[in-house]
Amino acid sequence: GSLMILFLVSLKFIQRRWPKTMFLKALGPFIACVVGIIVVVATGNSSGKGPIKIVKKIPQGLPPVTIQDWVPVNNVGTILPLAFIVMAVDMLESTSIARALARKNDYRLAYNQEIVALGVANFAGALFHSYTTTGSFSRSAINNSCGAKTQLSGFITSIIVMCVLLFLTPVFRLMPYNTMGAIIIVGVSQLVEIGVGIELFKVHLRDFLVWLTAFIVTTFAGVEIGLVSSIALSLVIVVAESSFPHTAVLGRIEKTNVYRSIRRYKDAHTVPGVVVVRLDAPLHFGNTVQFENKTYEYLEDGQQEAKEAGLSGVKFLVIDLSPVVRSDSSGAHFIKNLAKDCNDKGIQLVLCNPSCKLITMLGR
Repeated sequence: GSLMILFLVSLKFIQRRWPKTMFLKALGPFIACVVGIIVVVATGNSSGKGPIKIVKKIPQGLPPVTIQDWVPVNNVGTILPLAFIVMAVDMLESTSIARALARKNDYRLAYNQEIVALGVANFAGALFHSYTTTGSFSRSAINNSCGAKTQLSGFITSIIVMCVLLFLTPVFRLMPYNTMGAIIIVGVSQLVEIGVGIELFKVHLRDFLVWLTAFIVTTFAGVEIGLVSSIALSLVIVVAESSFPHTAVLGRIEKTNVYRSIRRYKDAHTVPGVVVVRLDAPLHFGNTVQFENKTYEYLEDGQQEAKEAGLSGVKFLVIDLSPVVRSDSSGAHFIKNLAKDCNDKGIQLVLCNPSCKLITMLGR
C-alpha cells in the first residue's frame, strides 16, 4: 500500500515536471490495479487467505429491473423518515464535493442543475435496484486526479464498470484492498486545502475551528458525520455570537463631530454627563439581556465620570441603533423599559438612527 501511494504521488510530480506526460497520471490508478492483481497472483494469494486482503467476491452481471416493486409501497411511515435523511445527506455530500472541485478547478457551480441531475439519476437508478446516486467524495477525487474535465468521463466510467460486471469480475475479485486504499488516499489528498486552514487560523479562529472539526471528523468518521458535526458547530457559534454581541461606548474624536469607539480610537473622548452606546447587532430575545446589562454597566461608569467632573450625574443616554436592522418584541420591550428607567432617574434617552420598523413597533 505504501509503495502504491509513493508510485501514484511520483506520477503526479512527474506530470508537473513534464506536462506532456499527463497520460501517465491519468493511467496511474489503472496501472496500480494491474500491478496489485499481478502481485496477488504471483505470490499465490488468489484464495485470499494470505497476508494481502483482496476483494474476493464481486457479483457478476447487471442489477435486475425492480420497477415492479414500486407498487404497492409498504411501510410508508418507516420509509419516509429514512428517505428524508438519505436525501439530506446525499445533497450535503454532493454539494460539498461539487464546491470543492469548482473552487479547485476555477469554474462556477449551478446548484439547481446539480440537484436536478441528482434527482434524475436517482429516479433512473431506482428502476434497477441501484444504490442512491450522489457525488462520492473518494470517486470524485479520483476522477479529478486523473484529469477529467467533463461529464463524458462519468459516462465512460459507467461503460467500463458495466463491462467489468459482465466480463471481468473473476479478475477484479483479486484486487488488493491496500491498492484501492492507496488510489483513494492519493485522490482525496488533492482536495485537502491546507492553505485554507492556515488562512482561517490567521483571519478568524472560530472559522478555523469549524474547518478543523470538519477535516478531522470527515477523515476518521466519514463525510456524513463530518458534515453534520461541522454544521452543528457552526450553528452553535452563530447562536453564541448572536447572544453575546459586541457593544461599544462612543466618544467624540478631537476637532470633529465624529463619534467612534473609545477602545479602538485613542483620540476619541467621552463628554461628561453624556453616555453614547452603540449596539452592534439586531435586537432579539436572545441578546436583549446582554444589551441591557452592558447598557446599565456603561451608564454606571458614566455616572461616576460625571461626578468626577463636578456634575450631578448623567443627563443624556444616547443609543446608536444604526447597526440594529431589525428587532423583535423583546427588543422593543427592552427599549421601552430603558426609557422608563431613564425617565425615573432624570436621564434623557435619545435613540439615534432607529429603523422605521423599530419606530413603528415602539409606537404600537
